Parts: sequence; C-alpha cells; structure tokens
Amino acid sequence: MKGTGTSAYELLPAEKAGRIECELDRGESVLWAGEPRPWSRARSAFAIWLFAVPWTAFAVFWMGGAALSGAPLPFVLFGTPFVLVGIGLLSLPFWAMRAARRTCYALTDRRVIALEGGLGSIVTRSYLPDQLGRMTRTERSDGSGDLVIEAREWRDSDGDRRTIKNGLMGIDRVREVERLIRSTLLGGCS
Repeated sequence: MKGTGTSAYELLPAEKAGRIECELDRGESVLWAGEPRPWSRARSAFAIWLFAVPWTAFAVFWMGGAALSGAPLPFVLFGTPFVLVGIGLLSLPFWAMRAARRTCYALTDRRVIALEGGLGSIVTRSYLPDQLGRMTRTERSDGSGDLVIEAREWRDSDGDRRTIKNGLMGIDRVREVERLIRSTLLGGCS
C-alpha cells in the first residue's frame, strides 16, 4: 500500500508487472498492483458445477442404459451432446481459475487498470476518475472482496434480469484498496 516504502509490484509475478508497465502513459506511476485470488473466481462457477454433476451423471447413465439395452446406435448417440455440455459445465471452475491466474490490476496516479485474462486473450479496461463514483465494495470476512466499478444489466431471452460486473474482483485487502482509490483519484476517503 502507499506509504509502506515497498514496491507497488511486490506481490505480482514479473510477467504481470511487465504487462502493467506496458499500459502506462508517460509520467504515470503505479501506486498499487494486485491480482485476484483464483479460488474467488472459481467460487462464482461452483453453483453451475453443482448442477452439472447430476446433469452429466444422468446423461452418461442414459447413454449407458441405451447401449446395454441394445438400442440402435443413433438412439445411444443421442445423449452425446448432453454429456459434452455436462463436461463443459463441470470444467467452468477450472477455466475461471485459469482466467484469474492471467488477470492483474493496478491503481495509478491517473486511473484504475484491469488486465483480465481470457481464452487466449487479455481484455484491458481503464477506469478514469469520473467512472469511479458509483464504485461498490463487497467484502468477505477475511478482508478479500470485489470492487465493482461498472455493472451492466439486461434481460435475457426468457425475460430474466442478468448482470455483468467489472472492476477489481477477488482481491485481498479490498477495503484498503478502495480507500486508496478514493483518496488518490476521487479526492477523499469513504
């Protein structure tokens, strides 16, 4: 944190620190840098994983039962897409953890930067001070949490309300990071 006399990059691997450095404008300096906890990202996919266990088990059971009963091959293979969907859903926590391991965040004297890992790509988001006013914090009992900077809502094809949240997700010492952002970029503490 600011004022500790340590490097802003002390907790980041060199590769992530280098990616942040490549994003900086001339004269811009990093005050804090961090990364999400991989398990925090996987936690969000865990509910889907719980659904995927019986889904996949039933699909495999159905295909096995059809094969053992001597059903025609097309009838047995009908379950293949369901098994593949189940395997994909079961792997979601793995992919979420992998994305978190490729993600890093930085607070500079001018903005907040989020470099988010995806499947073969990195999405870079910069948040300027005028975008930080509606920032919200979710804090867990261990001090980790999320700083949501932007949230987009829409209705899906069923009419259900959906939300995508972006910001500094799954970080340690979330309250301290929020205070540092507010004091540095918003001119006050809250």
